[in-house]
Amino acid sequence: MGPSLRFFEDVKVRGIWNEEDSKWWFYAVDIVEALTKCEKPRVRWGQLKRTVPAITHHCKPIKIKENGKTLTTELINPSGVNGLMVLLATPYREDFVYWFSNIDRSLSELSKQQAYELFESGAVWNYEVGTAAGLKLIHAYLFGGLLDDAGEIRTEDLVKGGYLFAMHENLKKLLIQNDKMPERTFEEIAAKYVRMNLIHPFKQGNGRSMRIWLDLMLKKNLGQCVDWSRVDKRAYLAAMKKSSSDPEDAYALLKEALTDKFEDPEFFLRGIDYSYYFDER
Repeated sequence: MGPSLRFFEDVKVRGIWNEEDSKWWFYAVDIVEALTKCEKPRVRWGQLKRTVPAITHHCKPIKIKENGKTLTTELINPSGVNGLMVLLATPYREDFVYWFSNIDRSLSELSKQQAYELFESGAVWNYEVGTAAGLKLIHAYLFGGLLDDAGEIRTEDLVKGGYLFAMHENLKKLLIQNDKMPERTFEEIAAKYVRMNLIHPFKQGNGRSMRIWLDLMLKKNLGQCVDWSRVDKRAYLAAMKKSSSDPEDAYALLKEALTDKFEDPEFFLRGIDYSYYFDER
């Protein structure tokens, strides 16, 4: 698997699992950018290596591709990241320290690892597509062992951002109706997805589960799916919030990000990284 993505206050932090010490190693330049928010993190990282060469004892080189070019950069281990936290006295350090100390223990990160497994195991391709039953299986896999009600339809009303989702006593009827909605065109699939979002069948974890559910519908019926890395987070959240009265922005945003180039097995894994980022606050 290629780099796993995390986001610190909208800054992308790439990490690679190191089998030798069973730890995540991170792109040093990403850590510098997250800690400083500087415009040229690669330059800042180069300066640090020259002024504090001991920091490189916690690094190892890696070749990456950026803008069509092959570059050499460094991965840095958790001890090295802790060293950078001390070296880089910035206004963001306290928040970064908290974020980094919980990076592998948060519900979102633990669930994301299970989302990776869902695709890597191939189990996801055996689920019913476009049904509440299939969505429940996705939710159960993502949050199994993490939430007591993983895969279970909520039994209470849910308000989020001042919006009241479907009343819990109506969920069974609404989900049956949603199952019957057609999936022949992009517009029909998008309408079915938006309506499921307004139903919001689970107490939490709806967005992360439903974005996978949407991609399965698109792949089965149209041979396409959403490239979530091309979807702006704020625009997406605003469009989905607006969709209860006017879904056109959501339709347009998703349609612009459609792709049929998902042969790379890592494509869906990268989609998971961005999908989980959309639910971070």
